[in-house]
Amino acid sequence: MAWDKSKPTNTSKLRNLGEEIRPNWAAIESADDTFKPEGLNLDKNAIDRTAITDTMILYNKDNKLYSIDPSSIVTQLTGAYTASATNGSTTVQGGIIVKWGTCNGDGTGIVKTFATAFPNNCWSVLLTGHTSADNRNICRVTAKSTANFTFKTYRGDLGTAGGAEGAYYVAIGN
Repeated sequence: MAWDKSKPTNTSKLRNLGEEIRPNWAAIESADDTFKPEGLNLDKNAIDRTAITDTMILYNKDNKLYSIDPSSIVTQLTGAYTASATNGSTTVQGGIIVKWGTCNGDGTGIVKTFATAFPNNCWSVLLTGHTSADNRNICRVTAKSTANFTFKTYRGDLGTAGGAEGAYYVAIGN
């Protein structure tokens, strides 16, 4: 059955609507390639959707496009981050969250709190020391949670604590 965008017309009789509309619904349900909408209007809603078996749902929340799959995994598809931001966060396919940024400090027990906590897990935090001097800085994560991580800096050339003026980080979780 082929999609017919001319039906129903403004002059269609009410008693004939079923005969005119049913073939178009059949074309939509069978994914007939003749149905090619020019656009999709998603109302702005401030709630997440509930998963439906065997269905991927697209929805608009706060003017950002999201999807939810049958396993209830919500993925933000647009407006997730500004690529040039020094500190930021994005959600990628499958609900994986990537956070990045800078943290200042030199020595032991420096705590960096994320702007927003990971909802479930923080799997990994990767650090790169930064300093104005070239003294081969080393940074090591000593503890991590969904809300923050603690790190220690070392001077690589001497193997002693201190040396870095801070670190760049990338944290991955869900």
